[in-house]
Amino acid sequence: MCRRTLPRTRQCLMRGGSVIIAATALICLSMLTWTLGDVGFVEPSLDAVVADLARHGLRVEGPEARRLAVEAILKSVDPYAVLLEEDAGESDSAADAVLADVVWPGRVGYVRLTELSQGVATSIVARVDACESGGACGMILDLRMAAGEDLEAVMTVASLFIPRDAPLFEVRSLSSAKTNLVHSLGRAEVHCVPFMLLVNGGTRGASEILASVLKGVQGCMLLGSKTMGDGVARESVRLADALHARLATGRVYTQKGGRLQGQGVQPDIETGESPEGYSAPSELTVESEDESDAIRELLTHIGGDATLRRAVDILLGLRALDTNGKPLVPETEDDHNEALKNEDDVSLVK
Repeated sequence: MCRRTLPRTRQCLMRGGSVIIAATALICLSMLTWTLGDVGFVEPSLDAVVADLARHGLRVEGPEARRLAVEAILKSVDPYAVLLEEDAGESDSAADAVLADVVWPGRVGYVRLTELSQGVATSIVARVDACESGGACGMILDLRMAAGEDLEAVMTVASLFIPRDAPLFEVRSLSSAKTNLVHSLGRAEVHCVPFMLLVNGGTRGASEILASVLKGVQGCMLLGSKTMGDGVARESVRLADALHARLATGRVYTQKGGRLQGQGVQPDIETGESPEGYSAPSELTVESEDESDAIRELLTHIGGDATLRRAVDILLGLRALDTNGKPLVPETEDDHNEALKNEDDVSLVK
Protein backbone atom coordinates (compact mmCIF):
# COMPACT_ATOMS: atom_id res chain seq x y z
CA MET A 1 0.00 0.00 0.00
CA CYS A 2 1.17 3.53 -0.71
CA ARG A 3 1.99 5.16 2.64
CA ARG A 4 0.76 8.50 1.38
CA THR A 5 -2.84 7.22 1.22
CA LEU A 6 -3.04 6.60 4.99
CA PRO A 7 -3.23 10.21 6.26
CA ARG A 8 -5.85 11.11 3.65
CA THR A 9 -7.96 8.06 4.52
CA ARG A 10 -7.72 8.77 8.23
CA GLN A 11 -8.83 12.38 7.71
CA CYS A 12 -11.76 11.38 5.51
CA LEU A 13 -12.99 8.85 8.03
CA MET A 14 -12.50 11.03 11.08
CA ARG A 15 -14.69 13.64 9.41
CA GLY A 16 -17.27 10.89 9.15
CA GLY A 17 -17.16 10.59 12.96
CA SER A 18 -16.24 6.92 13.37
CA VAL A 19 -12.90 5.82 14.86
CA ILE A 20 -13.93 2.15 14.58
CA ILE A 21 -14.65 2.41 10.89
CA ALA A 22 -11.40 4.31 10.44
CA ALA A 23 -9.46 1.39 11.86
CA THR A 24 -11.31 -1.18 9.81
CA ALA A 25 -10.93 0.77 6.59
CA LEU A 26 -7.18 1.13 7.13
CA ILE A 27 -6.88 -2.64 7.40
CA CYS A 28 -9.03 -2.92 4.31
CA LEU A 29 -6.73 -0.53 2.49
CA SER A 30 -3.73 -2.70 3.21
CA MET A 31 -5.52 -5.56 1.51
CA LEU A 32 -7.26 -3.91 -1.41
CA THR A 33 -5.35 -0.80 -2.41
CA TRP A 34 -2.28 -0.64 -4.62
CA THR A 35 -0.72 2.09 -6.71
CA LEU A 36 0.40 2.69 -10.26
CA GLY A 37 2.61 5.76 -10.25
CA ASP A 38 0.97 8.33 -7.97
CA VAL A 39 -2.65 7.19 -8.35
CA GLY A 40 -4.20 4.17 -6.67
CA PHE A 41 -6.81 1.73 -7.79
CA VAL A 42 -9.51 0.11 -5.69
CA GLU A 43 -10.97 -3.37 -5.88
CA PRO A 44 -14.47 -2.54 -7.20
CA SER A 45 -16.38 -4.71 -4.74
CA LEU A 46 -17.94 -3.50 -1.51
CA ASP A 47 -18.66 -7.09 -0.51
CA ALA A 48 -14.96 -7.89 -0.83
CA VAL A 49 -14.20 -5.00 1.52
CA VAL A 50 -16.67 -6.20 4.15
CA ALA A 51 -15.55 -9.85 3.83
CA ASP A 52 -11.92 -8.88 4.29
CA LEU A 53 -12.74 -6.92 7.44
CA ALA A 54 -14.74 -9.85 8.80
CA ARG A 55 -11.71 -12.13 8.36
CA HIS A 56 -9.90 -9.79 10.75
CA GLY A 57 -12.71 -10.01 13.27
CA LEU A 58 -14.05 -6.53 12.48
CA ARG A 59 -17.58 -5.82 11.32
CA VAL A 60 -18.91 -2.89 9.34
CA GLU A 61 -22.63 -2.83 9.89
CA GLY A 62 -25.26 -0.74 8.20
CA PRO A 63 -25.34 0.74 4.69
CA GLU A 64 -24.06 4.16 5.83
CA ALA A 65 -21.06 2.62 7.59
CA ARG A 66 -20.26 0.51 4.55
CA ARG A 67 -20.58 3.51 2.27
CA LEU A 68 -18.30 5.59 4.51
CA ALA A 69 -15.58 2.93 4.41
CA VAL A 70 -15.67 2.73 0.61
CA GLU A 71 -15.77 6.51 0.20
CA ALA A 72 -12.69 6.84 2.42
CA ILE A 73 -10.81 4.35 0.25
CA LEU A 74 -11.79 6.22 -2.92
CA LYS A 75 -10.71 9.55 -1.45
CA SER A 76 -7.37 8.09 -0.40
CA VAL A 77 -6.45 7.22 -3.97
CA ASP A 78 -8.21 10.12 -5.74
CA PRO A 79 -9.01 13.14 -3.53
CA TYR A 80 -11.68 14.29 -5.98
CA ALA A 81 -13.39 10.94 -6.48
CA VAL A 82 -17.18 11.05 -6.04
CA LEU A 83 -19.30 8.16 -4.77
CA LEU A 84 -22.78 8.03 -6.32
CA GLU A 85 -25.92 6.04 -5.61
CA GLU A 86 -26.28 5.44 -9.36
CA ASP A 87 -24.45 6.28 -12.55
CA ALA A 88 -25.46 9.91 -12.98
CA GLY A 89 -23.17 10.48 -15.97
CA GLU A 90 -21.83 13.94 -16.70
CA SER A 91 -23.42 16.95 -15.06
CA ASP A 92 -24.60 19.16 -17.91
CA SER A 93 -26.63 21.93 -16.33
CA ALA A 94 -25.25 25.07 -17.91
CA ALA A 95 -27.77 27.17 -15.98
CA ASP A 96 -26.27 26.06 -12.67
CA ALA A 97 -22.63 26.07 -13.76
CA VAL A 98 -22.54 29.44 -15.56
CA LEU A 99 -22.55 32.10 -12.86
CA ALA A 100 -22.16 35.09 -15.18
CA ASP A 101 -22.60 35.64 -18.93
CA VAL A 102 -22.64 39.36 -19.73
CA VAL A 103 -21.19 42.08 -21.94
CA TRP A 104 -19.63 44.87 -19.90
CA PRO A 105 -19.10 48.53 -20.88
CA GLY A 106 -16.41 48.85 -23.50
CA ARG A 107 -17.84 45.77 -25.21
CA VAL A 108 -16.00 43.31 -22.98
CA GLY A 109 -17.60 39.85 -22.86
CA TYR A 110 -17.39 38.08 -19.48
CA VAL A 111 -18.29 34.48 -18.58
CA ARG A 112 -17.67 32.92 -15.15
CA LEU A 113 -18.38 29.27 -14.38
CA THR A 114 -18.06 26.63 -11.68
CA GLU A 115 -17.40 23.68 -13.96
CA LEU A 116 -16.81 22.95 -17.62
CA SER A 117 -19.37 20.59 -19.15
CA GLN A 118 -20.74 20.20 -22.67
CA GLY A 119 -23.71 22.43 -21.93
CA VAL A 120 -21.40 25.11 -20.54
CA ALA A 121 -19.10 24.76 -23.56
CA THR A 122 -22.05 25.41 -25.86
CA SER A 123 -22.82 28.60 -23.92
CA ILE A 124 -19.18 29.72 -24.23
CA VAL A 125 -19.21 29.12 -27.99
CA ALA A 126 -22.42 31.17 -28.31
CA ARG A 127 -20.90 34.02 -26.31
CA VAL A 128 -17.70 34.02 -28.39
CA ASP A 129 -19.78 34.08 -31.58
CA ALA A 130 -21.84 36.97 -30.21
CA CYS A 131 -18.73 38.88 -29.15
CA GLU A 132 -17.17 38.50 -32.57
CA SER A 133 -20.27 39.40 -34.57
CA GLY A 134 -21.15 42.25 -32.21
CA GLY A 135 -17.77 43.94 -32.46
CA ALA A 136 -16.68 43.22 -28.88
CA CYS A 137 -13.10 44.11 -28.07
CA GLY A 138 -12.58 40.71 -26.48
CA MET A 139 -13.86 38.11 -24.04
CA ILE A 140 -12.88 36.98 -20.56
CA LEU A 141 -13.48 33.38 -19.43
CA ASP A 142 -13.16 33.22 -15.64
CA LEU A 143 -11.99 29.70 -14.70
CA ARG A 144 -10.89 30.57 -11.17
CA MET A 145 -12.05 27.84 -8.74
CA ALA A 146 -13.68 26.03 -11.72
CA ALA A 147 -13.55 22.27 -12.23
CA GLY A 148 -15.29 19.79 -14.57
CA GLU A 149 -14.67 16.32 -15.98
CA ASP A 150 -15.97 16.53 -19.55
CA LEU A 151 -13.06 16.29 -21.99
CA GLU A 152 -15.43 16.73 -24.95
CA ALA A 153 -16.26 20.16 -23.55
CA VAL A 154 -12.55 20.99 -23.65
CA MET A 155 -12.49 19.97 -27.33
CA THR A 156 -15.55 22.10 -28.10
CA VAL A 157 -14.10 25.33 -26.69
CA ALA A 158 -10.52 24.74 -27.84
CA SER A 159 -11.73 24.06 -31.37
CA LEU A 160 -12.82 27.70 -31.62
CA PHE A 161 -9.20 28.76 -31.67
CA ILE A 162 -7.27 25.75 -32.97
CA PRO A 163 -7.56 24.47 -36.57
CA ARG A 164 -9.27 21.19 -37.37
CA ASP A 165 -7.29 17.98 -36.68
CA ALA A 166 -4.53 19.80 -34.78
CA PRO A 167 -3.58 17.80 -31.64
CA LEU A 168 -4.94 19.20 -28.36
CA PHE A 169 -3.80 16.84 -25.59
CA GLU A 170 -3.07 13.19 -24.85
CA VAL A 171 -4.70 10.90 -22.29
CA ARG A 172 -2.61 8.00 -21.00
CA SER A 173 -4.43 5.20 -19.19
CA LEU A 174 -3.45 4.44 -15.60
CA SER A 175 -4.26 0.75 -15.93
CA SER A 176 -2.72 -0.08 -19.31
CA ALA A 177 -0.39 1.18 -22.01
CA LYS A 178 -3.33 2.65 -23.94
CA THR A 179 -3.07 6.29 -25.05
CA ASN A 180 -5.59 8.56 -26.74
CA LEU A 181 -4.48 11.61 -28.70
CA VAL A 182 -7.34 14.14 -28.83
CA HIS A 183 -7.61 16.44 -31.88
CA SER A 184 -9.42 19.69 -32.56
CA LEU A 185 -12.89 19.46 -34.06
CA GLY A 186 -12.08 22.75 -35.80
CA ARG A 187 -14.05 25.09 -38.01
CA ALA A 188 -13.41 26.44 -41.46
CA GLU A 189 -12.16 29.63 -39.77
CA VAL A 190 -10.85 29.90 -36.23
CA HIS A 191 -11.96 32.79 -34.05
CA CYS A 192 -9.73 35.82 -33.65
CA VAL A 193 -11.51 37.77 -30.89
CA PRO A 194 -8.97 38.26 -28.04
CA PHE A 195 -9.67 35.62 -25.39
CA MET A 196 -8.52 35.99 -21.77
CA LEU A 197 -8.62 33.01 -19.40
CA LEU A 198 -8.42 33.72 -15.66
CA VAL A 199 -6.98 30.87 -13.55
CA ASN A 200 -5.77 30.25 -10.00
CA GLY A 201 -4.83 27.42 -7.64
CA GLY A 202 -8.46 26.29 -7.55
CA THR A 203 -8.66 25.71 -11.31
CA ARG A 204 -8.68 21.95 -11.87
CA GLY A 205 -10.04 19.11 -14.00
CA ALA A 206 -11.47 19.99 -17.40
CA SER A 207 -11.10 23.74 -16.74
CA GLU A 208 -7.40 23.26 -16.08
CA ILE A 209 -6.98 21.09 -19.19
CA LEU A 210 -8.65 23.79 -21.32
CA ALA A 211 -6.25 26.39 -19.90
CA SER A 212 -3.26 24.18 -20.76
CA VAL A 213 -4.51 23.62 -24.32
CA LEU A 214 -5.08 27.32 -25.04
CA LYS A 215 -1.87 28.54 -23.40
CA GLY A 216 0.35 29.89 -26.16
CA VAL A 217 -2.39 29.81 -28.80
CA GLN A 218 -2.58 33.02 -30.86
CA GLY A 219 -5.26 35.34 -29.50
CA CYS A 220 -5.44 33.62 -26.10
CA MET A 221 -3.80 34.68 -22.83
CA LEU A 222 -3.78 33.19 -19.32
CA LEU A 223 -3.79 35.50 -16.29
CA GLY A 224 -3.76 34.76 -12.57
CA SER A 225 -1.78 32.13 -10.71
CA LYS A 226 -0.65 28.55 -11.23
CA THR A 227 -3.47 26.00 -11.53
CA MET A 228 -4.01 23.11 -9.13
CA GLY A 229 -2.31 20.29 -11.05
CA ASP A 230 -5.33 17.98 -11.16
CA GLY A 231 -5.31 17.38 -14.91
CA VAL A 232 -6.62 13.82 -15.02
CA ALA A 233 -9.35 12.01 -16.93
CA ARG A 234 -12.16 10.59 -14.78
CA GLU A 235 -14.74 8.01 -15.66
CA SER A 236 -17.69 6.34 -13.99
CA VAL A 237 -16.74 3.00 -12.40
CA ARG A 238 -19.42 0.58 -11.24
CA LEU A 239 -19.05 -0.74 -7.69
CA ALA A 240 -21.13 -3.27 -5.79
CA ASP A 241 -24.44 -2.50 -4.06
CA ALA A 242 -25.65 -0.25 -6.92
CA LEU A 243 -22.91 2.29 -6.21
CA HIS A 244 -20.84 4.10 -8.83
CA ALA A 245 -17.77 6.25 -8.51
CA ARG A 246 -16.23 8.98 -10.63
CA LEU A 247 -12.58 8.00 -10.41
CA ALA A 248 -9.31 9.00 -12.08
CA THR A 249 -8.55 6.60 -14.94
CA GLY A 250 -5.95 8.46 -16.99
CA ARG A 251 -3.37 11.23 -16.90
CA VAL A 252 -3.51 14.18 -19.29
CA TYR A 253 -0.37 15.36 -21.07
CA THR A 254 0.07 18.58 -23.03
CA GLN A 255 1.30 18.59 -26.61
CA LYS A 256 4.72 19.58 -25.31
CA GLY A 257 4.81 16.31 -23.37
CA GLY A 258 4.25 17.81 -19.93
CA ARG A 259 2.11 16.07 -17.34
CA LEU A 260 -0.58 18.24 -15.75
CA GLN A 261 -1.10 16.14 -12.64
CA GLY A 262 1.04 17.56 -9.86
CA GLN A 263 2.46 20.23 -12.19
CA GLY A 264 -0.33 22.65 -13.03
CA VAL A 265 -0.34 25.41 -15.66
CA GLN A 266 1.65 28.61 -15.26
CA PRO A 267 -0.23 31.69 -16.56
CA ASP A 268 1.25 34.09 -19.09
CA ILE A 269 0.75 36.96 -16.64
CA GLU A 270 1.19 36.22 -12.94
CA THR A 271 -0.91 38.30 -10.54
CA GLY A 272 -0.10 36.44 -7.33
CA GLU A 273 -3.70 35.51 -6.57
CA SER A 274 -4.25 32.62 -4.15
CA PRO A 275 -7.40 30.48 -3.90
CA GLU A 276 -7.78 31.55 -0.27
CA GLY A 277 -7.77 35.22 -1.23
CA TYR A 278 -10.16 34.81 -4.17
CA SER A 279 -13.50 36.57 -3.95
CA ALA A 280 -15.93 36.19 -6.85
CA PRO A 281 -16.86 39.51 -8.48
CA SER A 282 -20.33 40.76 -7.63
CA GLU A 283 -22.91 41.65 -10.26
CA LEU A 284 -22.28 44.98 -11.96
CA THR A 285 -25.07 47.52 -12.29
CA VAL A 286 -24.16 50.37 -14.65
CA GLU A 287 -26.06 53.61 -14.09
CA SER A 288 -24.40 55.87 -16.64
CA GLU A 289 -25.50 55.85 -20.28
CA ASP A 290 -22.26 57.46 -21.42
CA GLU A 291 -19.78 54.75 -22.40
CA SER A 292 -16.73 56.50 -20.95
CA ASP A 293 -18.47 56.96 -17.61
CA ALA A 294 -19.73 53.36 -17.73
CA ILE A 295 -16.19 52.08 -18.27
CA ARG A 296 -15.03 54.09 -15.26
CA GLU A 297 -17.83 52.49 -13.23
CA LEU A 298 -16.69 49.07 -14.39
CA LEU A 299 -13.04 49.68 -13.48
CA THR A 300 -14.05 51.00 -10.06
CA HIS A 301 -16.32 47.99 -9.50
CA ILE A 302 -13.59 45.42 -10.24
CA GLY A 303 -10.71 47.45 -8.84
CA GLY A 304 -10.09 45.06 -5.94
CA ASP A 305 -9.72 42.04 -8.25
CA ALA A 306 -6.20 42.45 -9.65
CA THR A 307 -6.51 39.55 -12.10
CA LEU A 308 -9.83 40.64 -13.57
CA ARG A 309 -8.77 44.30 -13.67
CA ARG A 310 -5.59 43.35 -15.57
CA ALA A 311 -7.58 41.39 -18.17
CA VAL A 312 -10.05 44.25 -18.70
CA ASP A 313 -7.21 46.78 -18.98
CA ILE A 314 -5.55 44.68 -21.70
CA LEU A 315 -8.75 44.35 -23.73
CA LEU A 316 -9.58 48.04 -23.43
CA GLY A 317 -6.01 48.83 -24.44
CA LEU A 318 -6.35 46.68 -27.55
CA ARG A 319 -9.60 48.44 -28.35
CA ALA A 320 -7.95 51.84 -27.96
CA LEU A 321 -5.25 50.84 -30.45
CA ASP A 322 -7.84 49.78 -33.00
CA THR A 323 -9.08 52.96 -34.66
CA ASN A 324 -12.09 51.21 -36.18
CA GLY A 325 -13.35 50.03 -32.81
CA LYS A 326 -13.45 46.42 -34.06
CA PRO A 327 -11.70 43.29 -32.75
CA LEU A 328 -8.07 43.05 -33.80
CA VAL A 329 -7.71 40.29 -36.38
CA PRO A 330 -4.66 38.99 -38.23
CA GLU A 331 -4.17 40.86 -41.51
CA THR A 332 -4.57 38.73 -44.62
CA GLU A 333 -2.63 39.23 -47.84
CA ASP A 334 -5.76 40.68 -49.51
CA ASP A 335 -6.17 43.17 -46.65
CA HIS A 336 -2.55 44.22 -47.00
CA ASN A 337 -2.85 44.71 -50.77
CA GLU A 338 -6.07 46.70 -50.34
CA ALA A 339 -4.37 48.96 -47.80
CA LEU A 340 -1.49 49.61 -50.21
CA LYS A 341 -3.98 50.41 -53.01
CA ASN A 342 -5.76 52.91 -50.77
CA GLU A 343 -2.46 54.58 -49.96
CA ASP A 344 -1.67 54.90 -53.68
CA ASP A 345 -5.11 56.42 -54.30
CA VAL A 346 -4.55 58.98 -51.58
CA SER A 347 -1.12 59.95 -52.99
CA LEU A 348 -2.64 60.47 -56.46
CA VAL A 349 -5.25 62.83 -55.04
CA LYS A 350 -2.51 64.86 -53.41
